[in-house]
Amino acid sequence: MKDSKHYIVVVSGKADQKRYELTKGSIHAGSDPACDIRLPGPDIAPLHFLLQLSGDRYILVRKDRSVQVNGREVGQAVLNHNDTIKVGGFVLSYQQPDLAEQSKTLRDGAGGATEQDAAANPRKRSNLTMILLAVYLVAMSLLLAYAGVFMGGDGDNDMLQKRLQELDKACQNSHLVNKDEIRDMVMEAFLAETRVPWQEMHRRLKTALNSTVPTAADAYDEKILAEDPLRLFLLDEARRVVPMAK
Repeated sequence: MKDSKHYIVVVSGKADQKRYELTKGSIHAGSDPACDIRLPGPDIAPLHFLLQLSGDRYILVRKDRSVQVNGREVGQAVLNHNDTIKVGGFVLSYQQPDLAEQSKTLRDGAGGATEQDAAANPRKRSNLTMILLAVYLVAMSLLLAYAGVFMGGDGDNDMLQKRLQELDKACQNSHLVNKDEIRDMVMEAFLAETRVPWQEMHRRLKTALNSTVPTAADAYDEKILAEDPLRLFLLDEARRVVPMAK
C-alpha cells in the first residue's frame, strides 16, 4: 500500500497557493514568508500554528492567536480527512484523499461482488455476504493499522486529543519561565509513545519535570512551585506511564 498523501486546501482567503502538499514531519503556517504554508494578513501571526506528523496523521498545534477546527477553538487537535481549520480570515481544509479513496474502494468492491454472486445463485447470498463482510473487516483493520490507528483507534485519538488539551490548559495556567519549552518536550514524548518502551517514555517525562524553571518569586515558595499546574500534569503523566510495564 502506498503512503497516504496529505494536503491543506485554502477554501477562502488570499494565500500564496490554493493547495499545499504536506511532505515534512513538521509544517509551519503563518504570515512569515519563511512558513511552509504562508497566510498573509494582519490577523495572522508570523507562526500561527504547526502541523506535526504522527504515524499517518497530522496533529495541529496552535502557537499564537486563535485557531478553530470544525468550529471549535483548540490548542491542539488530531486532524481527520475533511476537517475545517479557521485562522483569521482564512478557512482551510485538511485532506487525506488516498486513505478516503482506499476506504471507498473497499466498500464498493465488497458491495459489487455480493450483488453479482447473488444474481448468479441466490441461495449463496447469505454465506457470501458473511464471507465478504469478514474480508472487508479484516481489510479495514489492516488499513487502519497501517495508518497507526488500529481497531479502537478513534478512542485512542480522542484520548490523545484530550491529553493535548489538558497539556495546553496546564501551560496557560503555569508560572514556569520555560513552559513553552516544556510543552514541546512533552508533545514530542506523546508523539513517540507508540514507538518507544514505557521506560523511555517515563524517562522523557521525568526529564521534562526536572527541567522546569520557576520564576524568581516562585523559586522561594515551595508550595507554589509544587502546585504549579504544569508540574502536576507532568507528575500525573509519569505515574500513568508506569502501569504499561504490566
